[in-house]
Order: sequence, then C-alpha cells, then structure tokens
Amino acid sequence: MAGTHDRAEQRPSLLNPFKPYLIKRVDSGCLKASLLHREVTAQGFTGGYGIVRAFIEQHRARPDLRIMQRPLSPRQVTGWICRHPDNVSEKDTASLRAVLERCPELRTAVDLVRSFGEIMTRRNGHLLADWIHTLPAGRDGPAASPPAVNGATPPHGDAESSA
Repeated sequence: MAGTHDRAEQRPSLLNPFKPYLIKRVDSGCLKASLLHREVTAQGFTGGYGIVRAFIEQHRARPDLRIMQRPLSPRQVTGWICRHPDNVSEKDTASLRAVLERCPELRTAVDLVRSFGEIMTRRNGHLLADWIHTLPAGRDGPAASPPAVNGATPPHGDAESSA
C-alpha cells in the first residue's frame, strides 16, 4: 500500500505545465481561484477547479503569526483604565493613550473613572452627588442621583441625632 502512495506522489499533475503561470499571477496579487481556473482552462488545462484552488491555497502569502500583534482585549484595556495611573507600566500607558486617541467616548469614560477613583481614595463622599451630576446624559435623560447615592451621604443633622 505504501508503494501505491509513493507512485501517486511521483505522478505528474495536470497542473504542472501551468504552475509557473499561476505562481506569477499569485505573486502579482491575484488570489481568486475561480478566475485563475478560467485563465488556465483557456490555456488548455483540463483539470477541475479544486486542483487550482488547492494550489493557490498553498502559495498564498500567510501572515507570520509569531510577529503579529494580538489585538487588545477589553479586559486589558479595562485593567489599564481602572488601575491607579501610578500602577500602569509606561508601555501600557502608551497603549492606552493610543486607544483613547481613536475613541473620544472612551476618553470621557476614563476621565470619569479616574475622578471617581479620586473621590473614593480621598474619602470625599460628600463630592459624590456633584460627580454624578457631571455625568453625561444617557439615553434615559440627564443623570440623576440613585437612592443608594442619596443614602451614602446622610444629611448633616442626621448623624448627630442618631447618636
């Protein structure tokens, strides 16, 4: 059985006389197997489309996946946004800057996340209601203080009366 397989590999292909032409066409940028099949058929090729397509697939330029950069994941970008800027590497800061240049809406979100982080880090809860009113209007209209935020900053008199 191995001998049968060896003979099949040594048998000349119907495509052999047309390979130099096909390589020249692929190198010039034509990768459409159906067009190339029609062209070589017009030159006398009697084989099927599948033979031409398989040959074109073998000779298409493939990107070198070892040197291609992977696209950024939402998790990566979210991590850069949510971490304190002092805890983000220079390389990641540059990558985030490049993302923000392409997306002004994300720039607004970063500014809001960072200002919220400052309020929380400095324990300035009294500024939270003002921060909420700086939020851009969403599809439901202007930002409103949710009940949880209203309850997070008790009126000045309530803390003393409960003591």
